[in-house]
Amino acid sequence: MLKTIYSRGTGKDRVLLVLSNEYTETDIKIFKSQLQVEFPVIIADEILIRKWQALIDEYSKTELNDLAFSIDSSGKIDQVLDPNCGSCVEPFWDEISRKMNKDGRKE
Repeated sequence: MLKTIYSRGTGKDRVLLVLSNEYTETDIKIFKSQLQVEFPVIIADEILIRKWQALIDEYSKTELNDLAFSIDSSGKIDQVLDPNCGSCVEPFWDEISRKMNKDGRKE
């Protein structure tokens, strides 16, 4: 889905996959090669790692794993996808797709 969204980007909207520091640059190269990913994949910096760890300490790693965020142009989270919410998955991706379309029409 991220590959599709990235390919439809208007130039203003971007896809960025941020991985935890459990991954290495080699892991990223393998991931991008195997999945033929063109969008940026990075490892979180120390500030984000500390913030994420604080959330893990408060909630648990299990609750926070596999979340996807939509962030607006100011850097604020405007949508969160929790894979444990089955009825939330389609509306999340529909909204992301709508935002990425040049003319704003839902696909």
